[in-house]
Amino acid sequence: MISLTRFFSSNVLGAHANSTYRALIRFQCYLGIAVVLKACDLFDYLMALNGESVLLVPYEFSPPLPGAELSTALCIIMAISGGLLVVNFLSRVALSVVCCCIAFLLACDQQLYSNHFYLMGLLVLLLLWARLGESEESDSASNPTSAIPAFLIRLQISLVYFFGGITKLNTAFVSGLLISANLRNEGLFSVPQYLRIYEVMSPLAVATIVIEILLAVGLWTRLRFLIIPIGVGLHVSIPFLMSEFDYTTMQLCIFSIMMLGSYWLFIAENRSPVPGTDVLMNR
Repeated sequence: MISLTRFFSSNVLGAHANSTYRALIRFQCYLGIAVVLKACDLFDYLMALNGESVLLVPYEFSPPLPGAELSTALCIIMAISGGLLVVNFLSRVALSVVCCCIAFLLACDQQLYSNHFYLMGLLVLLLLWARLGESEESDSASNPTSAIPAFLIRLQISLVYFFGGITKLNTAFVSGLLISANLRNEGLFSVPQYLRIYEVMSPLAVATIVIEILLAVGLWTRLRFLIIPIGVGLHVSIPFLMSEFDYTTMQLCIFSIMMLGSYWLFIAENRSPVPGTDVLMNR
């Protein structure tokens, strides 16, 4: 089994253990920040669900929704665990705790589900697989399996970008109406009304779709160093251009932090992950 893992890591993934390890540590830091922000966001949402006359939508297998005291404790535990991930201390313990908290909360009520929260759970699980609590020496020499979850994280990020672009291929988004309605109306980064027209907003919407699909594919090629700044600009612009910092903007910021952190894994990967495609992918 170990021999098969080593063969997969060196011949199929083509990953360099040292660079993969360091990239995973950097990605873990970004993910830890996202976990802390999500814990703060969950606190308000769980308090609201525990209010009077609130309709709950549990699954058939759902455990009871935690009360106010337990909800507070869960959010504090998640925030502390996220902080441990940022400083890379007790990483495996912190990842295990965050993974259990996310799984429990997602199972409690359908209203707690969101795409980025589910994505966070997947990324935490893959990082737990990578066993980031080990030292760099042991990881690079005797534990090449960190390359496998690193590859799966990159694959997951690409799928998110690809399907994110595909799902935007609808009249409401392509027309630019959704972008125009959510732009900031006042302040330094406000967009004047005379620019909120079809001739401007529609090409901007199409460009967003093209960028997401481009990121899904281009991050695997040597063009990644030209494409990554485009992705950074896309994600960093979100909190500045959105109309107000509300629940939706918070979710987009958490999502952006996770996506930006994943770029380190693409930077660390210098060879094609599929044998026989090095020439094609690295043009």
